[in-house]
Parts: sequence; C-alpha cells; structure tokens
Amino acid sequence: MAEQTLQMNQSGTSHRYSDIGYIILGKLITTVTGLSLDQAWLKYLPESATNGLTWGALNAHSVASTEQCPLRGRVICGDVHDLNAAAMGGVAPHAGLFGSLSATARAAHWPLDVLHGRSKYIKAQSLNTFWNTKGSGSHLLGWDTPSGPNSSASERWPSTGVGHLAFTGCSIWMIPEKDLSVTFVSNRIHPNAYGGVMGGFQNPKYIAFRALRQEIHREIMKILA
Repeated sequence: MAEQTLQMNQSGTSHRYSDIGYIILGKLITTVTGLSLDQAWLKYLPESATNGLTWGALNAHSVASTEQCPLRGRVICGDVHDLNAAAMGGVAPHAGLFGSLSATARAAHWPLDVLHGRSKYIKAQSLNTFWNTKGSGSHLLGWDTPSGPNSSASERWPSTGVGHLAFTGCSIWMIPEKDLSVTFVSNRIHPNAYGGVMGGFQNPKYIAFRALRQEIHREIMKILA
C-alpha cells in the first residue's frame, strides 16, 4: 500500500473547500440549544425565511430526481443527494433542506433583509462578520464570492457579490449594495454526476452548464446597467 502524506499548511495560507466545519457547527447548535437542527431552525428563524422549506425528505412525485447513486443503488428523488447528510438522517447543517423556487428565493433574500435592517432576528453586524471574513481563497464564512472572470456569476458580477453554489446545480448570488438576489434552481447531475461534473473541468457537459449559469447572470447585469 502506498504511503499517503498529510499536507499541513499554516493557518491563512491555503484554501480547501470542506463541509466539516459546518457539520461541527451544526453539532454545536444542537448541543447549545438542546434541539435538533430542524427544531432549532423553526424556533429561532422567522417564518418569512422558513415558510415553504422542508428538512429531510419529500414526496418523490413532487420533486425532480438527481442521480442514479451507485452507493445507494437507486435514483435519488425526494431524498438529500449529499452522502454525508444522508448518513446523518437527511437533516444536516450543510445539506438536506428542500424548497420550491419561490421558497428558496425568499430564503435566499433573507440575508439582505438582515443587512438592510428589515429583520430583527439576526444583527446586521453578525452578518457583516460572516461576509467580511475571508481567507486565502474565494470563500467567506459559509459563503463564496465571485472567483474572477470565470465565476459562475459571470465576469459582469461585481466583486462585492456574495453567494454559493450547490453541487446538484442550484445557486444563489447576491449584490448586497443593490439589495438584489438571484436564485437559480437546476440539476446538472442527472442521470449521474460522472456524466456531468465529476469528469473534470474539461467535460463538455460541465463546460456547457457553467456557460449557461454565466449567461443568465450576465444578462441580468446587462438589464441592471
């Protein structure tokens, strides 16, 4: 067996995308509140942000399927796609929340309500801490920023933008100073991830989907210009 070397980096000098931090944060929330994550969500967040969103699993007849999962041996439909979240019972801090386009868009815009003083549940100062703490990569605390000209939000999206991508193909991009949020709901991994995004950045399907994302956000910026 070949030996594997664990690469260690000094804090603040390297960037690795990982869900581990948010999984630990979810455990911290449940420990402090004494509630499950979905119970804490309903108790501490406003109905305006949570209405229409559901944890865990949905009726398979009401949602689009994601992929033929080789580990679960079936097409995933109505269950969380992420394997770590699935192992955690479908309720996890990094995945497992379902919603319609309108419900997702409403929840996506809620951080802007906080920022502009329209919500009393979280202080704008707290949100600013998350959105102004940046390491060596493009990510903030729990969020991402446009990663240059090849960003999924296109080269026209301002550098002040904040958002996040979902592995399955959805995305949220915001322009805080314009009080604007754009929610894109799609599926790029059907019928399987390896035919879509896991084949590498040169995969034609990956390139085409990224171009679609960019063009949508590019046209929005043209309208706003």
